[in-house]
Amino acid sequence: MAKKSNKTIEKLTFAGLGILVRGKKGVEKLADELVRTGEVSSKEGKKVAKEFKKRIEEDKKFLEKKINQTVMKALQDLGVPTRKEMDKLKSKVEKLDKKKR
Repeated sequence: MAKKSNKTIEKLTFAGLGILVRGKKGVEKLADELVRTGEVSSKEGKKVAKEFKKRIEEDKKFLEKKINQTVMKALQDLGVPTRKEMDKLKSKVEKLDKKKR
């Protein structure tokens, strides 16, 4: 049984990246395949699918945050003004325009 469990864990580990790419449907397909081949019970398959779906969401949020930080840093390094800075500048221009009239 330990050998079968190790093989299942190995299969899940190697499938991890692929699952992230394929998303939730990929998780369900993998869980169904594990149940079909008898590597896990139906109950275990559902648990695995649920855990992977949760992990996908966590990883997705983490990646989105990192991408946002990287883009913001790149824009800052290039000297691109932030929305807040642009809004402040727009407000000043509008004030000056009103004074001019």
